[in-house]
Amino acid sequence: MAKDWSGGAWHDVLFDVVPMRQPGEAAERMNLPLERLGLPGLCLLVGLMAAVVYVWPALLLAHFLFDLTAVVFWSILAGAVVVAAVVAFALTVWERGYWDHSRHDVSAWVDPPPWK
Repeated sequence: MAKDWSGGAWHDVLFDVVPMRQPGEAAERMNLPLERLGLPGLCLLVGLMAAVVYVWPALLLAHFLFDLTAVVFWSILAGAVVVAAVVAFALTVWERGYWDHSRHDVSAWVDPPPWK
């Protein structure tokens, strides 16, 4: 029997490590580490990121200009995290409901069968 010399090729090693999806597996969900948090945890993470990116620089500037106390600074930042998380949760729940209700209005080219 002939020896298979392609088993030691570098590109074969790279492609063997990365899981490849087959055409019939397109509808399966990927198991991501962040999915373990669930929707409330992900929305809290979004609220934290939004507050750090948008509210924290404005609060830092206000702290330098108006000499805010630490209690006011951290309470405004924590309130912004909670408000952004609640807004993200409400928008996500509304979007899920809307697209579950309106899924039949979407044309076939948006979500083709996996064999196409």
